[in-house]
Amino acid sequence: MPRPRQTYNDCVVVVFREITGEDKNSAQDHFVPHLTGESGISLAALSVCLKDAGWIVTPYDYAIQQVVEPDGSLSAAFRTFWTQFQGEAVVFYIKDDLKGHTILVRSGGVVFDPSPLAPENGEFIVDHFRRFPGKLTITSVSVVTRMLNTNNV
Repeated sequence: MPRPRQTYNDCVVVVFREITGEDKNSAQDHFVPHLTGESGISLAALSVCLKDAGWIVTPYDYAIQQVVEPDGSLSAAFRTFWTQFQGEAVVFYIKDDLKGHTILVRSGGVVFDPSPLAPENGEFIVDHFRRFPGKLTITSVSVVTRMLNTNNV
């Protein structure tokens, strides 16, 4: 089955769907209380919605500090960091100080990009950012993990 894709300014909701497996309507219901009338959905709203669905979002500031040069270009450390990465991370970024975007990065640095133009099977994060030339500013990286269900222990 094809993975969910962004249809308008809803990349955060689509990333949520990819993590949780929820359908479009139930995923959107999670976000309704967080809509402000402005475009985009914040990391705080995503964190609350994921927590409600049984996931934990943990800021991973080390990832931001180690991987991008001051001019916004990709460093060798960037490639190494994401090649060795294990798990799932939500990355919010801006290119050339324009509108932001959100992607999901899985183990080995494979990007799930909600854009309808992105490759269906993902791509390495370096290749993803090279498709869009310009200055990269990663605004946040957060690791996402499933909560343990302690009720059945």
